[in-house]
This record gives sequence, C-alpha cells and structure tokens, in this order.
Amino acid sequence: MRLSVFLSRCLAAAMLCAFAALPAIAQQVTLSGTVTDAGDGSPLPGANVILTVEGQADVAAGAATDFNGTYSIRVAPGSYVVTVRYIGYGDQSEILTLTAGQNRTYDVALGAGAFDLNDVIVSASRAQEQVLDAPASVSVIGVAELQQTVSASSITALRNEVGVDYSQTGVDRQEVTLRGFNNAFSGSTFALVDYRIGAVPSLGVNIYGIMPNMSSDLDRVEVVRGPGSALYGP
Repeated sequence: MRLSVFLSRCLAAAMLCAFAALPAIAQQVTLSGTVTDAGDGSPLPGANVILTVEGQADVAAGAATDFNGTYSIRVAPGSYVVTVRYIGYGDQSEILTLTAGQNRTYDVALGAGAFDLNDVIVSASRAQEQVLDAPASVSVIGVAELQQTVSASSITALRNEVGVDYSQTGVDRQEVTLRGFNNAFSGSTFALVDYRIGAVPSLGVNIYGIMPNMSSDLDRVEVVRGPGSALYGP
C-alpha cells in the first residue's frame, strides 16, 4: 500500500514537471529563411546568421545555411539584431522583433563585396570588435597572408610578427613565445584553435605540428599581446 502511494506521488510530481516545462517550450520562436546571391539568386551555403540581443554584444543564437541556402533558428521572443555574413559578400543587419507563438521568415539577398575580410578580433575580450577598439595589442593575420605561407604548420606565419619570438627547433617543431624564451618548450604561450585549448594537456606544451590548423583551413590567426588568458583560464 505504501509503495503504491509513493509511486503515485512520484508520477504526479513527474507530470507537474512536464507540464511546467511546456510554457517554456511554447515560448520559443522559429526564425527561418534563405540566403541568396543578390545578382543571380543562387543559394549561399555556409552563410552565417547571427542573432544578438539589441543593445548587447553577446550572441544569443546563430546558424549556418545548408546546401540550399536555408537556415532555421529557435530562440526566445525578443528584439534581436540579425546579421548575415558570407565571405566575399557585404554584411547585412536588421533589427527584428520576434513575438511568442510566431514563426518568422527572413530571407536575405547579399550583394558581392570586397574579398578582404574586415579586421575583427574575438580573443582579446571574447566579443567581436575592431582591432583599434581591443583592450590589448592585437595583430590579425588574414587569409591572404596565410596562403602565402607554405609550411606543415600555420604557426610559421608568426615568424615575422612584431612582438613574437619564433624559433625553429626541429624539422617539424617550432616554438613561439610573446614574453621571451624561458624554458625548452615555451608552454607559457596560450594557444587556442577555434577558441579551444590547442596545447597537449597531459604535457602542458604547445606542439604546433600536430594541431589541426593547416594554413588552407584557417580564416585568420589572432595574436593578443596581453593578459588574455585571464578571460579563458590559465
């Protein structure tokens, strides 16, 4: 008898939790659409659609378009700045107000622009900003410079960078520091690949030759000369 009462109470509690979650799910809004070329109307696969809360720099949600140029984003109701970016095309931004229970369609046609990417950095303060507005000395090495570097590791692109000490210590081994060499492995330099730690955790050293960062796969390399690790961890 006691067991059946206990199970009944557990079932009732589970149902209450489920029903309590329904309003939160119902409050989600779907924003979808297609990103195309303004010239010929062809779809643009891989375009970035980013939503930021109006008046804030933090990214609330985002998605990349599929092979057909379509995207779909689920987000809470509110007012957002929708920014669409694609390499070789000009950015397009618009403020959209999404209300509860609404499925909004937002199609974008991007016009061709300069192929030189704007110099923006994200590592210094973890928010997109111009290099001149960064709170630290930052250098951005773009695609054009990276493609001119022929090496098994993209770290070679830093050998002529101001404020960077570079040393070739082996056939496939390079050491890079920003504050002088003080040990054999220069593990004090904080290396990130796609904003994730790129070092070997078990050894505490940077082995650039085995990092998945070939020059042909990189969009840019950012060099932050300052205490940027305070924002990411030691």
